[in-house]
Amino acid sequence: VCSSDLMPDIGVSSDSAELLGIVLAVLAGVGLVLLLVRFVRRRQQSQGDQGLDPERAARVDELRRRAREAEAAGDLTLALRLHFFALVVGLGQRGRLVYSDAFTNRELLERGEPGPEVERLLRPLVDELDEHSFGRRPTGPDEVARFAGLCERLLGEEAA
Repeated sequence: VCSSDLMPDIGVSSDSAELLGIVLAVLAGVGLVLLLVRFVRRRQQSQGDQGLDPERAARVDELRRRAREAEAAGDLTLALRLHFFALVVGLGQRGRLVYSDAFTNRELLERGEPGPEVERLLRPLVDELDEHSFGRRPTGPDEVARFAGLCERLLGEEAA
């Protein structure tokens, strides 16, 4: 008894079966690449969370110091902008965002590859910062305290 006698003929030619095998192999390869990319990103995030490199930490410290000075001098909008700048530089160091000095705030969201959590956090901040920066909304001490608090919460003491 031949195996073909046991299986009904469903009309699949050997060429179709070979094509199906190729398609499945390609899909498996794409899946493997996607898993590898995800693994590498998570590893970069976990390595970044171990701390800032000294140069970037100094830059974040300097930005936060300048923000406190601007607030003390009454330039609340500048303080807000500097806290935001410190936040994105620090998040970039930690692998949670691809940071480049050449990116605008909006480009950070589009080209900076933020994870979903970081994008949900930054998108409304960028809109709010634009309103304050372009005079459509006055900046008060509460906004500055909130941005400073975000820096503290997300970047911690090491970059204070």
